[in-house]
Amino acid sequence: MALANACLGLNKTEQAIRIFNSLLAADPDKPAVWLALGHAHKTAGAAEQAVEAYKQAAHYHPSFGDAYWSLANMKSYRFT
Repeated sequence: MALANACLGLNKTEQAIRIFNSLLAADPDKPAVWLALGHAHKTAGAAEQAVEAYKQAAHYHPSFGDAYWSLANMKSYRFT
């Protein structure tokens, strides 16, 4: 995850997204990685993918407040 975060810091968003996806393919039960993937998608302007990643973070860790905050911050997601 450190490499992906470094890529984000260097504005290499697409490379970071690929790394996050690789990490999640190996072990999807990583809410912090889902959250970081959502942030990367948001940075890339991919709102729908960001929302899906945030939802996955909440799915794997229902008490993960950062996931819900990020969803609310998208201003396009409606909680049901």
